[in-house]
Amino acid sequence: MGGVLISLPVIAALCNNTQNQTNNNEKKNPEKLNQDKNKSNEIAVLKVWNENFKDKLDSAQSYEIILNKLIKLLNGNKDLKISLANQNDLKKRFSKDIEVKLTQKLALKVNDNDLLLEAGKVAYGQQATKYKDPNTGEIKETLEKDLSKLKQFENVKEITQIGFYDDEWNNYLTKHGVKYNYIQMVKLPKSVNKVPSLLPEEITALIEVFSGNTNAKIEGIESWNTKNIMNTKGLFNNAQLFDGNISKWDVSNVTNMHDMFNGAKSFNQDISKWQTKSLKYLYRTFSRAEKFNQDISNWDVSNVARFSRVLYGAKSFNQDLSKWDINITRLEKFQGDKTGYDDWNKRTLIEKEKSKWPLNLQNVNASIRNK
Repeated sequence: MGGVLISLPVIAALCNNTQNQTNNNEKKNPEKLNQDKNKSNEIAVLKVWNENFKDKLDSAQSYEIILNKLIKLLNGNKDLKISLANQNDLKKRFSKDIEVKLTQKLALKVNDNDLLLEAGKVAYGQQATKYKDPNTGEIKETLEKDLSKLKQFENVKEITQIGFYDDEWNNYLTKHGVKYNYIQMVKLPKSVNKVPSLLPEEITALIEVFSGNTNAKIEGIESWNTKNIMNTKGLFNNAQLFDGNISKWDVSNVTNMHDMFNGAKSFNQDISKWQTKSLKYLYRTFSRAEKFNQDISNWDVSNVARFSRVLYGAKSFNQDLSKWDINITRLEKFQGDKTGYDDWNKRTLIEKEKSKWPLNLQNVNASIRNK
């Protein structure tokens, strides 16, 4: 046997030399080491994405929701810092694409490196409404989008799962030539008095959800996280008995409160702390809300574009709104009822309080009228 025998001390020395050489190489080429690490991170993200997201997404999920789920699944990897490549895309969503014709991608920053993730197939975004049958107590579900006008739901009192759907740019704005895409909560039966306390984060619009509701309280809504809501048009329209506590709602992203409490004759809850910086449409918001008389003087209305009949018929309202910063292009009747508020309106907006209201009358297209 002609093998070469090497003593253990020699082997140990050789191993140490090899390790030292490796360490020296890494010190000499940190760029290579960083590239390898980035590649490893990219592979980790792609693996989780392909296993949990690709071909499994739907059109109701915003990029923000998807990103948060991805980060949660990668939580064990402390070396990863993930964000959207463009932070302005947080509220964007993938379009329905069942046949994968659009080649949609999510653009990320992974430790400051760009990474594109293919969405693959994107399903239609919707969730069924689950409710307790008033006759049998059985939990049933439906994909109907408006339960408020269907006879089969007219006595339903409890919703056990909130339904929603992608309106696919088809909503009340369409007839006005405006295109906007919402994830709309299903309109509920007027008899409903109990809903889940968790509002699905996909939902961006609560348009007419409780319109005509016949209850004074609706259990569950007081705890809703409404930070993603952008439109509350007609939410409690003609809910004549409603006086539920919604003081803790986050309305900071709501742009439209058109008819929100119109005809809600009993509503008089404290909503003074609502942050309304995004609000653009205050149209008949408290119209005919006969008992409403809460302090809303600290509401930020500086971005309101349409200001009409806000308190029309709100007979009890007598709060001081002289701090409101009105910078609008369309000012119609602010109050408009026959209880003397037309005079108050003119006096406040034009005469005695003009110095307190930062109102540029040259921008007012529609004058304040008495009718």
